[in-house]
Amino acid sequence: MKEVIYRDGIRQSAELGVLAPQATKLLEEILGASGGLVTAEWDRGEDARGQAVVILRLSDFSGSVTATFEPTELESPAHLRARLRRLWGELLQVRSHKQLQELLGASGG
Repeated sequence: MKEVIYRDGIRQSAELGVLAPQATKLLEEILGASGGLVTAEWDRGEDARGQAVVILRLSDFSGSVTATFEPTELESPAHLRARLRRLWGELLQVRSHKQLQELLGASGG
């Protein structure tokens, strides 16, 4: 990956400090060769009920997408893989949309 950032909320939690890097390895497998263009930023937050959540922001030259995970989701590789693939797909859609707009702009369309 281009860069992986673990914010204080992740680093200060013993559990999340282990789970987020494990999830990053899975994410790197999913991204493959395209990973060199992507920055991943992990942070800790709270949902509307005040429960701890993990926030992952993926970004590249075209924009960014964000997903929120329950901490237990990071413990289930199969579930996590599906969520990370979906998030990667969302970033690819952002990228495709930006590139299409650039092509249409360049052609005067």
